[in-house]
Amino acid sequence: MAAGLWKSGATSSHGTWYFYDMPLSASAFRPDMTDDLFHFIRGRSADAAYKTLESILGDRCLRGGNGMIRGGHRCVCFTEAPPTFFMRHFGRRRKDGTSFQPFGIQLPKRWMLEQGGAKVIYQPGADYFKLPEEKRYLHVRHEVDGDRVEAISKIVEVA
Repeated sequence: MAAGLWKSGATSSHGTWYFYDMPLSASAFRPDMTDDLFHFIRGRSADAAYKTLESILGDRCLRGGNGMIRGGHRCVCFTEAPPTFFMRHFGRRRKDGTSFQPFGIQLPKRWMLEQGGAKVIYQPGADYFKLPEEKRYLHVRHEVDGDRVEAISKIVEVA
């Protein structure tokens, strides 16, 4: 056993129980969430998406878009789902002809929140105007239609 990783617990007739001493994190409770955020790159082809990634790294900048965002807010989309949970989206064509590729940018969630990133509010589209105007950029349409759930997601508004 590595020193400092395991703590001795109660002793019983079965021996001494040891507990792994690790910091609590999202992934300890929810395997579909991580302590990091991922911005997966999309493009009309893997090569096009890779060129976008090279541009992001070269410029050291993610530029927000507002193409499908209600209210015209500019944002950059991230997910806290680990790649293993997001992988079903890789290569799947979207209505605009692009698809997500299995590469992108990974940032610590805590850092992103310190930079002004914000968690979205999932709610029906009709509830958009129920939010105070200064919170509407957090709105993500989330409709339930029978067994089908539709969510259009965004995470961070950029300056």
